Amino acid sequence: MSDARSPTPPAADLDALMALVNARLGLRIQAHQRQPFAQRIEQLQSRFAIWGQHELEQLIQGGRVDDPAFEFLVAGITVGESYFFRDRNQLDFLQQRFLPQLIARLRRSGRNDPRIWSAGCSDGQELYSILLMLQQLLPENEHWRPFLLGTDINADALKRARSAEYSEWSLRQVDAPTRNKLFERQENLWRLRLERFAGSVRFDYLNLVESSYPSMLQGVHSLDLILCRNVFIYFDRPTIESILARFAKCLNPGGMAMIGACDYAPEHVAGLTLHAIGDVFYYLREEFAAPAAEPPPPPSVASGSWTATIATAAQFAQAIEPVAATQPVIPTQPVAPKAPAASPDVAAPSRAQIDEMIAHGRAAQALELVQSAQRAVYHPPPEMDLLHGHCLASLGRMDEARSALERFTRNNELEPQAYFLLALVAMEQARLRDAEALLRRTLLLDPALIMAHYHMGVLKLRQGRADAGRKALRRALSLLEAATPDAPIALGDGMTHAQLADALNQELEAAP
Repeated sequence: MSDARSPTPPAADLDALMALVNARLGLRIQAHQRQPFAQRIEQLQSRFAIWGQHELEQLIQGGRVDDPAFEFLVAGITVGESYFFRDRNQLDFLQQRFLPQLIARLRRSGRNDPRIWSAGCSDGQELYSILLMLQQLLPENEHWRPFLLGTDINADALKRARSAEYSEWSLRQVDAPTRNKLFERQENLWRLRLERFAGSVRFDYLNLVESSYPSMLQGVHSLDLILCRNVFIYFDRPTIESILARFAKCLNPGGMAMIGACDYAPEHVAGLTLHAIGDVFYYLREEFAAPAAEPPPPPSVASGSWTATIATAAQFAQAIEPVAATQPVIPTQPVAPKAPAASPDVAAPSRAQIDEMIAHGRAAQALELVQSAQRAVYHPPPEMDLLHGHCLASLGRMDEARSALERFTRNNELEPQAYFLLALVAMEQARLRDAEALLRRTLLLDPALIMAHYHMGVLKLRQGRADAGRKALRRALSLLEAATPDAPIALGDGMTHAQLADALNQELEAAP
């Protein structure tokens, strides 16, 4: 044990603190980072008068994410310079290759909501770079509703991302026409005109090691693109493999997870196939991982665009688009339809069982279980529609989820969970008035449902009703005070009461 008044712990104690950082945040402090870490500890002790080794360990192990001392430590560990259109080869691959094909695929399927997650978003430049790309690629005469989510563990970085204010240096690769059109000058900074993209971009706290995902509640599900570039350099190999396995469950078929050129890239990840083109490394959901025979040429780039054409079609030797499926063999004789098999021995899954499977990222298996139960009996219990809707919503199949849940509520008008799930579906579909009415009905039936208060607060903040939003968030926080911190929260996709409290404090701090 170190001296209680020593400003710098001895090497053995520093090792213990580094181990705790790794366990709590998944961050691996390298040998060359040891001295900067020691300096940060010394600064932490001086600034916050935390001298003893025991107090330091308590802060790292159990400190709240909104604790100023914890924020100061994390900011020092994860600080890194970023700028718009960083790692140009990767961004050009997205702009010229993946995003146009994604837009075409979504248009064919009737979707208008590309879903993109920047995991480890730092100050937001990466996510806003994608937003600027979409601004150029999406036709103005079509109604598109992109959803872009940035997450990080650095609260200071999230504040800067939400403010969308950047220096001249950070925008050095954004051309003057784009800068003048989409940014406004404020003294020495440039502010992105976020009002042009209302409802499209969101920044939240998420710990890639501790947090539960996929999660409908946090928007981390049914994604088309995950960006996690230059984040894995902080993690050890087992942690990286665990994160990638969860990424696979977050992606839609055909979805892609892009990592940095210097990140460790395990070759075998269940559900994903690794691809490499030069210094562009990415994983595809295996259903669509087969390369096309000949990739189409990149789209033409308008004169004066900030996007430079740096690659030819020959350099993109592996395409994103799937090979057309083989046509099925049609039998010459008609096949008699099978009668539904009545199986009174098949037990319907319980609500708790389905909730737990969804919380652990197994929504697809949960859906199969529910559908099997629905097929197995002539008259499945009405609750199967509720469970069916929950599974579909967690998989991003919002229209189907809405139908199942509304079918349930027609005969079960007093079930708050159904209205809560319908409210989340409405929020995903940008039907904000419907979402508010559904949340009000939820709280009328169950005033103590914390997640409903939380989403009511988030919804009102999105609508620009700051006072009402803060009031709803504070109500949720007050209900959490009597809860067991480590216990999972009802309808929280595996989130604990303590994790929700952290999220609430983040939202309240960021609220205008």
